[in-house]
Amino acid sequence: MKTLKTTLIALLTFISAIACAQNANQPTTMDLLTAVKWQAVSKDGTQRNEYYNLYDQQTRTSILYYQNTETTSQGKYYLSNNIELSFNETKVGKAVNGKYIISLITEGEEPIVAEIMKLTNSVLIIKRKANDGKIANNSNSMTFKPALD
Repeated sequence: MKTLKTTLIALLTFISAIACAQNANQPTTMDLLTAVKWQAVSKDGTQRNEYYNLYDQQTRTSILYYQNTETTSQGKYYLSNNIELSFNETKVGKAVNGKYIISLITEGEEPIVAEIMKLTNSVLIIKRKANDGKIANNSNSMTFKPALD
């Protein structure tokens, strides 16, 4: 009986170690967001050359090309597992995983909250929140792929 108990404990320890090792190799949300320049994709799946998002550890940069003019907006952001209706500066750059991107473009304004619907090394799909703080079921999601340039 003692041998069976020892064998079971050893087996459970081994399985736990494998599970931990697999999780350690998983890229974080931050790793995936910051790895590439994200280019917007049209509904037909083609990449649009006019809108990009770039992320570093603390800053989200959006670039829009329209009528031969480039418009860039930049602001701080952080990752959260909850919808947050006010921007918390102390969280910027801290979390490496999260279900929501909370970003602020202009000080004093309401933050932009986007739910991460899907994030891999080849696609980012987000859905922006409605004014009441809930993710809008009827709003269109935005799809991004790594930029071709």
